[in-house]
This record gives sequence, structure tokens and C-alpha cells, in this order.
Amino acid sequence: MARGVDLAGRKFGRLLAVERTLNTATRRGFWHCLCDCGRPHTVSSNALTAGRTKSCGCGNVGPAMASQEESAARFWAKLDKNGPVPAHRPELGPCWVWHGATQTKGYGRTWFRGVIWGTHRLAWFLTHGSVPDGDKQVCHHCDNPPCCNPTHHFAGTNQQNVDDMIRKGRYVVGNRPLGEAVHNARLTAADVVAIRQRYDGSRASALLLAAEFVVTPQNIMNIVTGRTWRHVEKAS
Repeated sequence: MARGVDLAGRKFGRLLAVERTLNTATRRGFWHCLCDCGRPHTVSSNALTAGRTKSCGCGNVGPAMASQEESAARFWAKLDKNGPVPAHRPELGPCWVWHGATQTKGYGRTWFRGVIWGTHRLAWFLTHGSVPDGDKQVCHHCDNPPCCNPTHHFAGTNQQNVDDMIRKGRYVVGNRPLGEAVHNARLTAADVVAIRQRYDGSRASALLLAAEFVVTPQNIMNIVTGRTWRHVEKAS
């Protein structure tokens, strides 16, 4: 989809911009919005930003749909609240797992009051009353894409989300995994930090560290000079 100005979370009159879509025939951008009256409405990006459309046309529509409270109750009831407990953050408790439709990367998708939502983003909206402002997105402490437990989420920028993945060794460039995400990786990000801290610049130090971490001396030199595991260095 062609990129445009991110209006998600912004209010235009009575309309809350929720998700962008694209007319593939005209290449024009549109936004799925939620009106203050509770009804969904799709508006062109230009009409929103220019102020030409500020509501769904309240009063000129058919019978009202279910209330937001009723729709929210149905959404929460569809979650498996006995999901896995994150091994790296057991204090978070179990994930609330969405078992319905998902995107390619595993994030849930659902209709809510006529608008398509990411389920973790919907969980945030229902808990906090709005979506994150500006360039912030809903991120996962638990690293489980279909999880909709609001206590497992935090609002962060794309860069903060990337930095969080780097710290956990989950960052992937294109189709190439880095660090601990490599299937046969012998070291962890914590190991790399320890190696860089303990290396004293001598050949003997490289040999001792190689023996301790069961890698070659050249591996140690590549780590301390930044030829490998550069993503950990950037995150530190």
C-alpha cells in the first residue's frame, strides 16, 4: 500500500481516524473512521484533512447498531485468557490469545462496529479510550502477536519497538535474522555484552573468552570490533 500521512488516532470533528485503506483503482487514500455516534464511516484522506467531512452524517442513517459496551463485551469474550505465560516475563501472567483471523505476522484482525481493527490495538482502545497518539503504536511486552491482554501492551514509537526487538535478539532485516534469532546461534545478546565488557585488548583475553563461550578466537575479535552483533552495540 502506498504510504501517506498517518492520521490514526486523530479526531476530525466527530470522526476518529482508525485505519488507512487504499482504492487500488484510483490509488487514492481513504480512512476507516468511527463517529462519535458509534457508527463507522469511510472518508477520503483529503476530505478529512481539509475539514470537508466531520461526521458520518448522524441522523441520516438507519437503525443503530449494538452499543459499544455490547460490542466490547463480545470481543473480550472471544479471547482465550488462559494463554501461555511469557517465559522471559513470567510476572506478566498469561496472554489473552485471539484465535480468529490474523495477519501474516500473526496479529489478530477483527471487525468492531463496522471497522477493521488489529485486535491488540482494539484491546488498547477499549481499555484506554483512545489509540496511541502521533507516531506511537501498540507494542507487546510478551512478544506474542495474537495476545490482547492490555497489561502486556505498551505504547511506543516504531524505533522504540525496534530497539525492544534488538534487546531481545528478535530483530530481522528482510528475511535475514540477527543474533539470537539465528537458528544455530551459540551466543545471546547478554553474552555479547559480557564479552565486550571483559575483553582487555590482549590475545590471551580473546583465547580465554573463546574457551569460556565455546566459540573461536576470531568470533571474539569479530564481536569486540563490531564486525558482528552490531545490532547489540547500537542498542546499548
